[in-house]
Amino acid sequence: GKPAYRVKLDYLSCETLATELDGKSSITDDIAGASNAANNKKSLGSKKALPPSKLDARHVDALRLSRRVEALKLLDRTIMSARRLGDPDLMQEGAVIAWNLGLPL
Repeated sequence: GKPAYRVKLDYLSCETLATELDGKSSITDDIAGASNAANNKKSLGSKKALPPSKLDARHVDALRLSRRVEALKLLDRTIMSARRLGDPDLMQEGAVIAWNLGLPL
């Protein structure tokens, strides 16, 4: 039904959040898009995005790690929703995604 589609959509957003920086050594191309999105949402408050010259490999790795952890937190909540629905296929899909997202950590 409709709640199952919402759970699958949340699974997809978890995977996207965790893997959008994979394979990138720098995010100089992405910083303009992220900065524009942050300015549109106004959710960062006083935090500002670092200029591209300040984002070295160490910062990119830290950002990649924090995104993966946030995706796992969202996935945990989504799996609990799937559990309440009682659909074993959704639970299995969530478990596989959790394994794949946590494996690189």
